[in-house]
Amino acid sequence: KFTTFNGSRVEFKRDDIGIFIGNIFKMGTDATDVYKIVAYDQMRYLKYEDVLFVNNITVSDLFVKLCTIFQIQNYKVVTPCNYKVPKKVYKGNLMDILKEQIRYANYAEKKQYFIRDNFGVLEFNEYSNCKTDLVVGDGSLLTSYQYEIGIDSNTYNQLVFYKEDGKTHRLIKKIEKDSGTQKRWGVLQKVFEIPENQNNEQLAEIAKKYLNYYNVESRTFKLSALGVDGINAGSGIIGKIDKLNTNMNMLVTAATHNYTKDMHSMELDVWTVQ
Repeated sequence: KFTTFNGSRVEFKRDDIGIFIGNIFKMGTDATDVYKIVAYDQMRYLKYEDVLFVNNITVSDLFVKLCTIFQIQNYKVVTPCNYKVPKKVYKGNLMDILKEQIRYANYAEKKQYFIRDNFGVLEFNEYSNCKTDLVVGDGSLLTSYQYEIGIDSNTYNQLVFYKEDGKTHRLIKKIEKDSGTQKRWGVLQKVFEIPENQNNEQLAEIAKKYLNYYNVESRTFKLSALGVDGINAGSGIIGKIDKLNTNMNMLVTAATHNYTKDMHSMELDVWTVQ
């Protein structure tokens, strides 16, 4: 007899390797009498909306703050990040806010910080700690791949920064743009609220950095391969595909492992790492 409840803890190991620890969020069955459950790790508990004032803390400090707010018991900062989160009130999905600040930190510090649940421990980590010698490519595990370059997602060449003057209630705006890419792509605009107490010099610096970050084509890289236990989000691998002239370090940003009785395969979303 199989008895479980929403919220029950689930643990999955294979050949004594810890694969997944999480909690059940959904369960059910159908006419085939196959019982299905959906479980998430601790990352799920950061996907809540809230209003949060941030003042003079780093991105890794923000990670600790969110873990504390949502009572996550097992978390660890493996590699601290020195990039400061702009002082202001943040609202919305807290995981999205944290991920956005990590992207800015990665750009500013030329690193690859990330968050992952490492078999029950929610980690703030960095790529250099998680490199492996695993080659996924021609003649080594790879079964298929998808590569795409575009401007349809997270690419912007005109940034609008705004705030309301507390005394006059006038709208203050600053626009940072790249006329060159606008001629090729058209105007792709994103809006930001100016952080509190930001002076003009600081704003100009942030605006330039943000434009450099967003004013590039986005690249999507997906690898389908034979499965290897322990390769998850945050793992560093070597990607080698001759047709794309690719032989470089890659960071796994998302991993889906498929297990059957006779087969183990994986789908990997990856970033190239310089």
